[in-house]
Amino acid sequence: MGCGSSAPASEPLGGLSKDGKTVGKSVSSGAVKQKVRDKYKIGKSIGTGGFATVHTATRKEDGLHVAMKVMDLPKGNSLEDQDTRKDIYSEIELLSSLKSDHVIRLFEFFVETPKVYLSTELLAGGDLLDAVLSSGKYTEEMARKVFQRLLLGIQDLHQVGIAHRDLKLENLLLANKSDLTTVKICDLGLAKRSTESQLKTVCGTPQYVAPEVITGKPTQKYGPEVDMWSAGVILFMLVSGTPPFSDKNEQSLFRKIRKAKVEFKSPVFHKLTDDVKDLIKKLLVKKPSERLSAAEALKHPWVALEKSNSVLLNETTDELKNTFQGKFKKAAHVVLSVNKMNKLKLLLTAAAAENAEAGLGVDMTPEDSKKAKEEREEAQGTYAVFPVPKEMDVDGDVEG
Repeated sequence: MGCGSSAPASEPLGGLSKDGKTVGKSVSSGAVKQKVRDKYKIGKSIGTGGFATVHTATRKEDGLHVAMKVMDLPKGNSLEDQDTRKDIYSEIELLSSLKSDHVIRLFEFFVETPKVYLSTELLAGGDLLDAVLSSGKYTEEMARKVFQRLLLGIQDLHQVGIAHRDLKLENLLLANKSDLTTVKICDLGLAKRSTESQLKTVCGTPQYVAPEVITGKPTQKYGPEVDMWSAGVILFMLVSGTPPFSDKNEQSLFRKIRKAKVEFKSPVFHKLTDDVKDLIKKLLVKKPSERLSAAEALKHPWVALEKSNSVLLNETTDELKNTFQGKFKKAAHVVLSVNKMNKLKLLLTAAAAENAEAGLGVDMTPEDSKKAKEEREEAQGTYAVFPVPKEMDVDGDVEG
């Protein structure tokens, strides 16, 4: 579900039951007494990951097609189980509090121990990246419109005190595949209230993580500015097809991110306007306080333009294919979801060990360092692939 905390989830969210009884909660109209299958016809699975399975579903009363996210609710009393329950409740609470046209919408949720069902907006257009690759005519102007929508979503999150903490191309889905401006932010599994005693848990996806998250210092704290760094990475990739920082070795990648030295080496940047490069530089800033906020970025000349450069960016789509072909299946409509809770946290433990060895002030014993590196090796490659079929079968039966 996310990064987890050692604090127990002592009280469930309003509408959730401790005694194992079925409880539903409608975001708009309060508690619902029915079981989920009394209200929805649940169809085939369209995605499976380490923490949840997503099915298509149809609301019986009006035929609305939705995405039904099904999560296991641990019953144990271990700290890990309590953390998982707390993360589930947190995601529901955050989604319930949002009223945004730019973030995936939660309609209602049900608890039928040992599972939780979230009825969410069905973004049938699939993955933004796949739509860009199949668009045929991709331009800087199209990238600008997509990024403007992303900024509006981030602004909506930050205005209610939510930091997403895992913004990336793979977490941007479309309501309509033929219209890139229908992009919405999804997957709030790592999102937190940025006012919750300040954020300090190491989490995110390596390619998109902000420098302040990977200092290797246990006392390091950060804020919603991490989302703006990730937005800068996304923008760089939307216009060039390549990430601003890359390395096959994760520790080398983290070093590059911490240095925050942005270079525009790709030939495609000669085609792009100076304004988009200026915006990238103002987002990929090492000091969080000097980074543009979402509201400021929306006023930037490149974003505020009525129309931008319409030159075709064939090199960008070619680079996107090269960048992602190792992570995506051959079938279309594929979404990559990193096992967020384990992979990056272990990689960053190794980063702390490396910092200690380099004399950067992180206290770790040789035994800790050895263990961290072993864990890092064990964590490599832990990801799940979510296939999204071209046609949604909402009349099938639930598998399993």
